[in-house]
Amino acid sequence: MPFTQEEEKELKEKWENEVKKSKEKDVIGQTSNKPYVVISLVMTLIVIVAIIFLEILSPEGKDTSGTITLIIGLSATFTGTMLTLLKNAETHVMINNRLSQWMESNSRAERAEGEKAGRISANARTDELAKNTVPVVEPPVSE
Repeated sequence: MPFTQEEEKELKEKWENEVKKSKEKDVIGQTSNKPYVVISLVMTLIVIVAIIFLEILSPEGKDTSGTITLIIGLSATFTGTMLTLLKNAETHVMINNRLSQWMESNSRAERAEGEKAGRISANARTDELAKNTVPVVEPPVSE
């Protein structure tokens, strides 16, 4: 059954909206390495500043190697933890986007199946009504 121009225009608009939404979701799903680099650089800078302050503020002749080792160890642990949390959040967003896309495409497929079934049953009803009706013959018009 061919579509009217209005229906075709409406379907085209729906399709364009869905394509636009999927592009927006794809942009959201993309990731960058910038946060990882920033966290690593900031933590390195904090460690360097802490070691410099320790060396400046410590008394002459005092061995600070143990404290420096502790600062480096704690910052490495903290940096690893931050990078792991960031990666977990990124993975969570990616999985949610894919799940949403899957649910949306599944919903569209089910709707299309329902519309097809509705058309088939409507056509069957129309055919049945056409078989059961008696054609009305109008009497000739006398002038």
